Amino acid sequence: MPRLIINGNEIEVEAGARVLDAAKKLGIEIPTLCSHKAVTPQGACRVCVVEIESGGRSRLAASCTHPAEDGLNVRTDSERVINSRKLALELLLAQAPESEVVRELALQAGVTETRFEKKEG
Repeated sequence: MPRLIINGNEIEVEAGARVLDAAKKLGIEIPTLCSHKAVTPQGACRVCVVEIESGGRSRLAASCTHPAEDGLNVRTDSERVINSRKLALELLLAQAPESEVVRELALQAGVTETRFEKKEG
């Protein structure tokens, strides 16, 4: 069973769990669009991005698809994560300005406008 750390909290999860699952188990909310039971997680929207440190290196990864691996150190609220989520939400707002779900997630992240050209119609 993999052991990892999320925002300073150690957790052990079942083999095959994703980072998003481990965070939920700790009560840590990560915004996501594809985490509905009717949809297969694909990591395409990048809203659920987290910062993962392993082997002394840090990178961004989609928590909905990244496996919860032994020894990972995950940050869900670093400046890098927050900026990446905001950018993803701006892009989504430009592509789907009428989507209530996208607008709600953007508002929760503090994004009210997009600098990108909005898709018409």
